[in-house]
Amino acid sequence: MLSLLMQNPNLRECYIDYHEDGIPEGSIGSSIPVIHLPSLYDCTIHQRNGFRGECLQEILRKLRTANLELLLYSESGPESISRLPSLLSWLCSTPSKIVRLNLTLVSPIVQELHNLLQELPGLRELLLSSGTFDSEGIRILNRNLYTDICPHLTTLVYTYCRHPLVDMDAMARSRLGPSSTSTGMKVMMVSNFDVFNGVWTDEDGSNLDFIPRQNESEGRPTY
Repeated sequence: MLSLLMQNPNLRECYIDYHEDGIPEGSIGSSIPVIHLPSLYDCTIHQRNGFRGECLQEILRKLRTANLELLLYSESGPESISRLPSLLSWLCSTPSKIVRLNLTLVSPIVQELHNLLQELPGLRELLLSSGTFDSEGIRILNRNLYTDICPHLTTLVYTYCRHPLVDMDAMARSRLGPSSTSTGMKVMMVSNFDVFNGVWTDEDGSNLDFIPRQNESEGRPTY
């Protein structure tokens, strides 16, 4: 995979179905060169197994994609480890042009997700799948609490996630109207907000007996 990426600097679209099995210890790290893909604008990466994926983590850190706009990244398996720091290192290696981010993460770490989103000010579409979110995991997108996170976001979708109802409702309402950041920059309102096929929890983390569906495209939450 490394040789293919390095031999195609003019690559514009990339789809990687990644399987890492038994990478020898000591075969990663400084031996992986920087990978320049200046023309890449659309990238999809699926990690298909439950191995730790150290090699993939190092590859992500070495990518340089100055014109990347669309990214879909998914991981699966009980042994998955957070790749958010590696994604952050990759996407912040050049000024970010990301406008659409689709993440499937088994157990996102709130602070790491916060750090990543904070560095993507131009993000307009965010899709999160298969994650378990506590109250703080939802609050990081609450514009009343974190005014400078994703100021231009217009589409927000949660799919097959576990999330607290009260905090989700408060976060959605905070993004229904135009506002300003702490620096006075005008921010966008979310016009498309969907939550579906998930598990809802109450304030103590217990599962609720119903599965509401929210759609903010008409300017109000519905359940």
